[in-house]
Amino acid sequence: MGNRKYCGNKAGFMRAMHKECATAHEAGWQRIVTLATDAAGKSDINEAVLLDELSAVARGSFSADDAIGAALAEGWHQAVKESLADGLLTVNEETRLQDFRDRFALDTQGNPGRIANAQLQQAVRDRLVLDARLAALATHDGNTHRTELAAMLGESQLSSTERRLLLVQAWEAAVESSLKNGVLSLDEEDALDSYLRHFDLSETDVDVNGAYQKMVKSVVIREAAEGIVPDRLKVTSDVPFNLMKSEQLVWLISGVKYYEVKTRRRRQGHLPRIEYPGRQGTVLPAQRL
Repeated sequence: MGNRKYCGNKAGFMRAMHKECATAHEAGWQRIVTLATDAAGKSDINEAVLLDELSAVARGSFSADDAIGAALAEGWHQAVKESLADGLLTVNEETRLQDFRDRFALDTQGNPGRIANAQLQQAVRDRLVLDARLAALATHDGNTHRTELAAMLGESQLSSTERRLLLVQAWEAAVESSLKNGVLSLDEEDALDSYLRHFDLSETDVDVNGAYQKMVKSVVIREAAEGIVPDRLKVTSDVPFNLMKSEQLVWLISGVKYYEVKTRRRRQGHLPRIEYPGRQGTVLPAQRL
């Protein structure tokens, strides 16, 4: 006979643990995880007090002290899930969760820390994309929105390449959402242009998926509807037809057939008339027998 798994007392034949000990151990584990989850959601926690409380619960439930680290990681994971339950991670929630993770040096390479860290990073990116979309369409205090966005991106853990990609994707999404409501207004057009200048994005950067062309096309339609002859098209190749002096190129669609209305003239002669004496009328040559 050996000792029982949790309490350490002598084990009976074919029995490795007391049922009561196993129940106490499970209850203690859940209690530790709950305490860690609650602490991860608070901004003002006393690290020493929390660790003492976790250790006390661990000793009373036959848990080793090394189980506290695992419980903290699991509690942090649960706190991340709870923060994301409403679909949006606020800046305050992000700060609290990151502070808790770093303060206790939680393992983010294995489960559940790895999963929670990935979820946290994705939630932060989703919020930044949303903020960037709002900044791209900010018609009032637009410069303030763009400045705040730049600051948040600078404080994020995203690389410069990731930040630039995020800005482009947000601008594309802003164009798509605006076009669902019809053509772009002048204010929206100005906001989108200001966003590109603020973050030093070129037309080429935001036209990989055709978003910039969509914006220009919408502006052309708006101006034409307002009675303004649009002058937005930049032609970099030869136009496959000639324009009259009074005509102006508004839009060019490539890869389509071009039809031109032309007037054709032809000459048509008359058959000679043949007169027959003593008969009235004129008989054409084809009538002769």
